[in-house]
Amino acid sequence: MGKEASKYDVSEIPVPHFGPVAVADKRWICKENVCHCYGATWGCPPGVGTPAECASTLKLYPKCALISRRYAISIKERSAIDKMASDMQNTLRSFGHYLRGLGYKVLPLADGGCNYCVECSYPEPCKEPDDIVRSMGSYGIMIGEYLENCGIAVPFEEDAVTIRYLMLYDDSNVR
Repeated sequence: MGKEASKYDVSEIPVPHFGPVAVADKRWICKENVCHCYGATWGCPPGVGTPAECASTLKLYPKCALISRRYAISIKERSAIDKMASDMQNTLRSFGHYLRGLGYKVLPLADGGCNYCVECSYPEPCKEPDDIVRSMGSYGIMIGEYLENCGIAVPFEEDAVTIRYLMLYDDSNVR
């Protein structure tokens, strides 16, 4: 990870613990299917599980890292932002592999659906389950709102985009 990791800000934040009702209430963004991933990938509903299952999964992780990177780019450059978000999801995936290799249990969460496979096998079994990056929204996490509730400012910038993802983790088996 070394040099690549230095491009990112990583900080520990409180773990999001939402109940099934709160998860279901926040899934409106998934149901709108703006990203075209609802019912199409294992990283989004219904592939990630029911709201109750997602709420239970959140309880399995006692720690959470916020991983962010600021890009000096106009918010109007949608295709460039999508590319950066995809690149960042790949970095999150690599970071998850690295932590698993050290004995951590991890749950990488990003905006939108998992983008690892060119064509997702959903609803057939996932071909690369260790590479799934799940949608924050499917777990009831609206990142801006959540960070503000944690006391972290999320400023709007015309000339920059900051992409923020979460890595939930359990280090109790790390030796």
